[in-house]
This record gives sequence, structure tokens and C-alpha cells, in this order.
Amino acid sequence: MCGFANDKSPNYLNDYKIPYLVGFPDFKPVEIEDKQIFDEFFLKYPPSISEFTFTNIFSWRLAKKHEFSVLDSHLIISFFASSKRKFYQPVGAIPEKIMLKIFEKFPDSSFERVEKGVAEKLTNLNVRHDRDMDDYIYKLSELMELKGDKYSPKRNFIRRCEEYSPQVCILDDDTAESFFEMQEKWCSIRNCSADKSLYAEDIAVKEALANFKEFNLFGICVRINNKIAAFAIGEPLNKNTFVEHFEKADPSFVGIHQYLLHKFVSKIPERFEFINREQDLGIEGIRKSKLSYYPIRIVEKFSVRKKS
Repeated sequence: MCGFANDKSPNYLNDYKIPYLVGFPDFKPVEIEDKQIFDEFFLKYPPSISEFTFTNIFSWRLAKKHEFSVLDSHLIISFFASSKRKFYQPVGAIPEKIMLKIFEKFPDSSFERVEKGVAEKLTNLNVRHDRDMDDYIYKLSELMELKGDKYSPKRNFIRRCEEYSPQVCILDDDTAESFFEMQEKWCSIRNCSADKSLYAEDIAVKEALANFKEFNLFGICVRINNKIAAFAIGEPLNKNTFVEHFEKADPSFVGIHQYLLHKFVSKIPERFEFINREQDLGIEGIRKSKLSYYPIRIVEKFSVRKKS
């Protein structure tokens, strides 16, 4: 997914003379044309946290007001919360040093989604583990095979869903409209328009679907009675990990969530060993569900602020 068609592509990590690529402390809104810039940084510095794909940054740009800049060959991505500019961990060789520089300009701000290895180096700052934002990592082979007694409930749910004679389809030009229809159906069930977080996610899902070819996204849908009942969408995160961005299903079909995940992981290219299923946002039901699949690792994330 990342990378360029030829070796003559510009090196955005070192080139600051491109008119629309601003340097710190200036920022610019994220646009579709910026994909190459983000891809180059993520290719050189492979991410482990789920936020660091261009799909996520672009799709959530309206809700979070994502902007970016460059400082000392580091990609700086900011967002706004409570009308205050905040930052993700800088993308580059020495993010902890860049964070100290940024605090000089924005002393009252904070860094969010900071990896544990970076956070541990910031001994003179206020560091807090943000458990609700931790990512869940699973071994793909385990989710495909579902072996052993611990996965017996999952296999039972899958068998119950198979009684509906579900059919699996792939995200492409012919099926994309069905994904949109399922998202509309899901939002109707959950009343997205009345919930700020669900409304923001609805926009992000539709942004991703509208640009699925440009973003090289992979997705599957499940049809029951010739109507879409569920879908899942993801993409490569790094060379051995796939990330699942969105997973939606009609809860009226017993076992649909388990069936969807099982089919999704079975379709992911074999070169990937792990899947990152993102965070649980502190929602009890989501946390219980993700733990029930026995993650092999939790990617811890931290918030970092200056001490009072």
C-alpha cells in the first residue's frame, strides 16, 4: 500500500520547499492529495498504533479537524478537542525530542496516542496510560482456526449464522453501494444522528468507502436473503500487521458478528501474521468482546502533558 511507483518520487521527509507542505509551527488541513506525504513517513517509520494510516487521518479529519506540519524531518499531526490543538506522537526517528520542542510552542497542549517506548523516555513530563485507547493485537491464524475449548462459543455462533445461508462478497465497484446501504441501516438502528460520536464515525465510514480505491482498502460484506447484513473494512498497517478500521453488522442475525470476523480474517492476504482491531473506547461491551478473542498483545497508549 505504501510507497511510490518509481524512485523519482519526491522525498517529503527532507524537502520543505513544496508550496503546500508547511513547516512547523504552521499547519495545513489534511487533503486527499497529501496521501503520498503520509505514506512516505509511515513507510519509513512503520506504525504500530492503529491511528497511523492515511485512511484514519483523512476519514476522521472533519470530526477531529486534523492538520499537519513538518518539524526536523518529523511528521506532526494535530487535532482539536475542546477548541484546543492537541497532537499525536510525531512520526520520525526521535519523536520524544520533537515533542519537547513542540511543548515550547504549545506548553498548554498535550500529546495523545503515545507509544509506551516513547512515553517511558519522557521522565520529566506528566505521563498517563490511556487504557481506553489501547489497541488489541491478535494472531491471524488463531482467529482463522478458532481451535480449542476457549473458542467453542465463537464456533457455535458461527454455525448458527450459517443457518441463514450467508454469502460473502468483496468490496469493489459493484458492491460499494451495498456497503453504504448497510452503514445507513446500522445508523438507523443506532440513531447515529442523536449521538455525536456515532455521527462522527458515520462520516468517517462514508469517507473511507468513498475513497476505498485510492486508499487501497480491503473489505468484505455478508449478504443474507440477498441483502447486506454486515461488513468489515481494513488495510495494511505495517509489513506483518493488518488493521481493521470498521466492522458493522445487523444484530438481528444471531452470530453475525462472529461470522463476519471469521470470514474477514480468512480473506486477509497470507503475508500478514497479525491483525490490529483497534481500541475499545472504554465501552464495556466492546472491551468484553475484544478480550473474548484472546489478544496476544495490547498496544498501550499514553497521554503526555507538561507538569504543573
